[in-house]
Amino acid sequence: MKKIAGFIFIIALVLIFDSCKDSVKTISESELIELIKNDKVANVNAENGKEAFVFLEKGSKKPDFKVDIESGSNFIPKMFQLQTEHHFSFKPTSFVELRPHSTLLSFISLYLFGLLFYILGGIVCLIIILKNKFKDPIDKLAWVVTVIFVPVIGIILFALIGWKQIKRAE
Repeated sequence: MKKIAGFIFIIALVLIFDSCKDSVKTISESELIELIKNDKVANVNAENGKEAFVFLEKGSKKPDFKVDIESGSNFIPKMFQLQTEHHFSFKPTSFVELRPHSTLLSFISLYLFGLLFYILGGIVCLIIILKNKFKDPIDKLAWVVTVIFVPVIGIILFALIGWKQIKRAE
């Protein structure tokens, strides 16, 4: 049962962190140049010479693509040259705000995974607490109250401390 609870906890953490990643597709410099030559790019913002964010529509706050700038490449001079030949805006800036694909969607998925952790973790902890005997009988009551009334902290504390208080079969 301990392995299952640990496995569920790790899966919940992975899913939470995975849902927080930005959802901007990465393209190569050559793909960006092709998009610029086809006049499909409205803005390119370069950040610290390491990556550039590509916006296909003017006024868009969410980048459509990300380009990892290769070290030693002459990316910025290329962009200035292409800017004179094609109609797009190029800004080599030190900071570009990168917004996730959908802030609301990220919030909802984070909330749902948190709720999943809360419900499954709480149920698993309560099952473990109620099925096992503890070295001190009052510990069982204390853990049930903690997991129910202080759920997230209670689940984490039980995972870290509570296992040690369970009476082992001799």
